Amino acid sequence: MKFQFLLFILVAICFFTSATGQAPEQDLTIKITPFKKDCVYNEVQEAGYSVKLQNLRIVPQRGSLKIEVLHSITGLEFISSAVNLDLGGKEVYSKTFSFGKGKLSPGFYKVHFIINTNFYEDTLTYLFGISPDKVSYELH
Repeated sequence: MKFQFLLFILVAICFFTSATGQAPEQDLTIKITPFKKDCVYNEVQEAGYSVKLQNLRIVPQRGSLKIEVLHSITGLEFISSAVNLDLGGKEVYSKTFSFGKGKLSPGFYKVHFIINTNFYEDTLTYLFGISPDKVSYELH
């Protein structure tokens, strides 16, 4: 009786592991590359990112890609941009987002890349700095 019970548990564990332990089908590959590897820019350099999305499905994916640039401490939004996505089966989409020379004051910023399609949804966050040696903060 104990053997049958143990065998049942073992079979149940194997069944549920094989049924739920598989990686879900990939929908998109995402490659986000900063203009500079260290993500630190001076005030006269162009800050930004290149985005490459690849639809791994054979069916089209439609949706949007939105970016938001926020000050890392205050949370104030400096830049917001959105583009529509219409990726055919196995299609690649590339876009460069540049934040302009001299448009952002010295400090640290967060960039949210918000990707929504009919098969995929994710928000990716990256950080970059503009002239960090010139940043001054009040001491409390």
